[in-house]
Amino acid sequence: MSGRLWRIRLITLATLVASVHCFAAPSRLVIVRHSEKLDKWNLCQTGWERADALTEQYLGMNARTPLFESGPPAAIFTMTLHTSQTAQPIAHSLGLPLTNYVVLPGASAPKEALDAEANRQNRLAVGDLLNNPRYKGQQVLMVWEHFHIASSALESKYPGEQITLRQLFKLDQPPFAKVVPATWPDSNYNFFWVIDFNADGSVKAFKTLRQAYQGRYANLPDNDWAASESLPNDSSCLRD
Repeated sequence: MSGRLWRIRLITLATLVASVHCFAAPSRLVIVRHSEKLDKWNLCQTGWERADALTEQYLGMNARTPLFESGPPAAIFTMTLHTSQTAQPIAHSLGLPLTNYVVLPGASAPKEALDAEANRQNRLAVGDLLNNPRYKGQQVLMVWEHFHIASSALESKYPGEQITLRQLFKLDQPPFAKVVPATWPDSNYNFFWVIDFNADGSVKAFKTLRQAYQGRYANLPDNDWAASESLPNDSSCLRD
C-alpha cells in the first residue's frame, strides 16, 4: 500500500456543502500553530508543555485568559499529527471531538502529492467553515500547520491557486494585506491569529496575539515574531 495517501477524519465531512450558496460564517476564528515537535510524527517535551499551557491559559474550559468571548468553541479543526496532538488536551478539557483534515503519507508517497493533498484539505476546511450552517455565528479553533496558515514560498509554488489561510480568507487583500504577515515564520510557536467575521463571511477584524505564560509555564520559549526560538542546548525539539 506504499505510495498512497491516507486521510484520517475523526469527524467525517465528506463533501463541501455545495448546495449552500450563502455564507454561514463563524463569528470568531482563533488560529494557532501546533506546538514544538520532536520529529515528523510527534511533539517534543516542550511541545507537550505548550499544549497544556494553551489549554490552561487560553483555550480550555475555565481558561485564565480565554480567547473565546462567549463560551467554548463549537469545533476544533486540525490538519496534521502535530496539530492533532497539540489540540488533544484542549479537546479533552472542552469535551469536544476533533474535526480532522489530516493527510498521512505512505512509505514512498512523493512530497508533491502530499503537498497537493494538504492544499486540497486546507481549501476543504475553509469551505466547510464558511458554508456549513453548524458553524454559523459560532466560534471555532484551528490548530494548524504554519505553511498552510501563511507562506509566501508555498503560494509562489502554486501560482493561481488559493492554498493558505491568508489567501482563502482574503487576508492578502485590502484592507488587511498590509497588516497580515505574508509568512508565518518557522521559529514561531507562540502567537495566535484571531479573526472576527461579518455575517456574509467577510473579515471584520484581524489581530495577532502573543502567548504569555507565568508560573510553571514561564520557561516556554517566547521569541519575537521571526526571531530564533530560545530552546535549551540539550533540547530534543526540532529547531524549525
